[in-house]
Amino acid sequence: MKVSRAVSTRISTEQLGIYWKHFCVYTSNVTKRLIEIDDELLDMARKLADAETIKGTVEEALTRLVRIEMTKRHIDKLKYQMEPNAVELLEESRRVDPPPGGFPD
Repeated sequence: MKVSRAVSTRISTEQLGIYWKHFCVYTSNVTKRLIEIDDELLDMARKLADAETIKGTVEEALTRLVRIEMTKRHIDKLKYQMEPNAVELLEESRRVDPPPGGFPD
């Protein structure tokens, strides 16, 4: 019986040619992570984000979280620059009143 061996080959930067720059850029901005995620929560997030992949879902969720938190911080900074009654108007405008008959399930 003949046993085949896996042969490791290394690719030099010369062999990669024009792809080398793209390879470096990709690996410098991305880190693989192994995490546990609640399946039901992931499914709900995937539907809300209208994402086809788990990666797309997580990226959309992180993007939204960062955007929301940055907006909150910006609003907090602006509160100190406004007149006192302007803060009340801002808070009132952010409240969500339920539609007639309530929110759909």
